[in-house]
Amino acid sequence: MYVKDCLGQQFIHDCQQLAQSIVPSYAPDLVVGICTGGAIVAKQLLVSGILHANYVELTAQRPSTHYKKKIHLDLLLCWLPKWLCNLLRIIEMKRNVMAFDPLRVIQRHVVLADEDKMMICMARRLLVIDDAVDSGATLRTVCEFLQHINPNAELRTAV
Repeated sequence: MYVKDCLGQQFIHDCQQLAQSIVPSYAPDLVVGICTGGAIVAKQLLVSGILHANYVELTAQRPSTHYKKKIHLDLLLCWLPKWLCNLLRIIEMKRNVMAFDPLRVIQRHVVLADEDKMMICMARRLLVIDDAVDSGATLRTVCEFLQHINPNAELRTAV
């Protein structure tokens, strides 16, 4: 597995490529960014001018994220060399993929503002954006959540 470094112009370029791969076959009227990484990608897709849609974001956290925040792991990680952070992320991804059982998906806690819920209810075509996929559990949880809110919407994902 590889953690791609997407900063600056490379990030903008990669987002433009992603947007161009979406547009020929799908024109969403609402883009849903999964915080935090997916929201950054989604906003850049919209800024590129290639996608034209309304935007909302939501949070879908796995239980381990709660513990990382509780012990302020981010304060430690910012001091580690980039190669070590990437290695830790790869280990976390591999652990999550190996532990993934489609029959026992760890439910994420989804948080969405009420006004954004109304936008989702009115949308016909939803595009869910995330920055990475480990096991697919976050995307699955978010898609199920959105389909519960608006069962008639056409729903697609991009990562």
